[in-house]
Amino acid sequence: MTDGDHPVDGVPNGSRKVREVIKLVRNQDDDYDPGQTPAARVLADPAMDLAVLRVHRKLELMPYRIGDSAALKVGNVLVVRGYPLGAFAASNAGKVISTEQWDSERGWAHEDFVTDALLNQGNSGSPVFAISCQTGELELVGIYHAGYRDAAALNVVVAIDQIKNELETLKVPKRGGVRTVEVTPADRERVVDLLFAERAHQILFPYADRTAEIELTDPGRLRIAILSESFPLADQSSLDLWDDRTHDGFGTLNAVGFTAAGRADLVPATALDAGLRDHFDRLYADLWRQLLAVLDYRAIALRAGLDPKAHDQAAIEQAALQARAPDQRSLWNQVTFDLDQLVSSAESGHLPLAIKRPDDAAAPAGR
Repeated sequence: MTDGDHPVDGVPNGSRKVREVIKLVRNQDDDYDPGQTPAARVLADPAMDLAVLRVHRKLELMPYRIGDSAALKVGNVLVVRGYPLGAFAASNAGKVISTEQWDSERGWAHEDFVTDALLNQGNSGSPVFAISCQTGELELVGIYHAGYRDAAALNVVVAIDQIKNELETLKVPKRGGVRTVEVTPADRERVVDLLFAERAHQILFPYADRTAEIELTDPGRLRIAILSESFPLADQSSLDLWDDRTHDGFGTLNAVGFTAAGRADLVPATALDAGLRDHFDRLYADLWRQLLAVLDYRAIALRAGLDPKAHDQAAIEQAALQARAPDQRSLWNQVTFDLDQLVSSAESGHLPLAIKRPDDAAAPAGR
């Protein structure tokens, strides 16, 4: 959703993206639709700042071989070709001034080398070439990524070697630090034990751009909430997901709670239609994965002050957590769209027929 922190030119705040169209154009002012080439996204890797697109027409291939960025040394000459300011094609030269720089800013997780080539806004994504010692010809050794703030000639390039596998397999590799496996019953019981040990029986953790909370309301019931944007100034939740213990333990979404028309509503998960149920189930499972990943990070961070290896591992875990944020925001935006529909129906007194509004006594108490 667009807001003050996530603006889009020409789009009012409060708007949601409903679809995405990708096209290859001549420049940023190209509005001649028949001359544009539709493209489909095959792979998106936010941690690597990389995307792979597919088009259904023959394009002239870039006439360069892919080189070996590991062979670069300080002082090697580089050539960068791109479209600075999106205005025109331009070529620039520089040299390597540093190698093997790990980049974990903004959730990225890749190795860079640094060049003093004077690059400009709009050069992001530009191919970076070096001359092969064997053939004497230019080879692709990296993709221009970003520049150091307040520095005119310190610009970082994503080294090509770590991208080769993704270009060949068209798959985003699994990286250490992110929980991609399913959460086990033992994981959930470990969280319950931690909640029993907490005086308030609750744990706060980050999710997307919000704060989430898991709370043991009684020995047989868990509540996972996405708190309001104004938390902690306002101690309220935007969404409550309830889980009642069964003979198999916790792990099933039982009900969705929200506030509408000044009162708390609780909708049984079984009453949601298939599409809504799938979105809420996915959010619930992802909140569990995020919670366990955060707890893993906190356990390592406790040792970071005494153990250099733990310090390095904590940095990797932190970067991996940050890398998950874009996918979390996308899922949360979808769920808030569904939630707005439920809230609107509740406030108008016209809930979907499949959803029954419970008595006030059955609704969860507000925070």
